[in-house]
Amino acid sequence: MAARSTFTRTSGSVITSAWANSLRDHVVPYSGAADGTTEGMLSVNTADDTLRIGNGSAGVQFGCYATPGTWALASSGTQVVQGAGGGNASLASNLLVRYGRHIRATGTVTMSVASGFAGNPITIRTQLPAPGAQVVAGSFLFQDASTGIFYAGTALITAASEIQMYGHNENSAIGADPSFVLEVSDTMWLQLDYFAASAT
Repeated sequence: MAARSTFTRTSGSVITSAWANSLRDHVVPYSGAADGTTEGMLSVNTADDTLRIGNGSAGVQFGCYATPGTWALASSGTQVVQGAGGGNASLASNLLVRYGRHIRATGTVTMSVASGFAGNPITIRTQLPAPGAQVVAGSFLFQDASTGIFYAGTALITAASEIQMYGHNENSAIGADPSFVLEVSDTMWLQLDYFAASAT
C-alpha cells in the first residue's frame, strides 16, 4: 500500500502515475474473502459483509454492516454438563457481533433433557470465540423450571469457551449452591461482552 500522497492538484496540473496509483491504493478494495492483509489496509469482505483492517498477516474484522451473526452450542456430544452428568439443550436466541477481538453475544439456552448431579456447577459448552483465559464475561438469568425460581449473577467463560454462572454464593456456581439437578425446560439467558484470544 502506498504512503499518503502529498500531491495537491491545481489548475493545469498533470496527474502523475504515482498519484493515480496512490489514489487506487487508497480506495477500499472489496472481494468475497478476507484478503486485505497488508498492515493498515482497509478492505471489505462481501461474503460476510464485514469491514476489515490488515495487521500484516490477516484482515481483522472491526465492523459489520450486515445482520449480526450467531453462535452455537457444542457441536456434538454433551452441551450442558453438571458433574459427570449432562445433556443436550436448545439455543433459542444466539446473536454474535465481533469487532476484532471484541466479542458481544447474547443467548437463551433451554434444557431438552433432565440430566446432571446436584451439588455440581452447571457448565454450558459453546462454540463461542474463546478468551485467552477465564474471564468475567457478562451476566446471566437462570430459571429453575421445577420451582419457578430465578437466579441472576455473573457469567464466567473459560479459554475452552465453557460458561459457568456465579451469583447466589460467591464461592459456588449455580447447580452447586443452590444445589439442584438440571431439569427439562431449565432456562439460562446470557449476555456476554469480552475479548477473544485472537482476532479474525
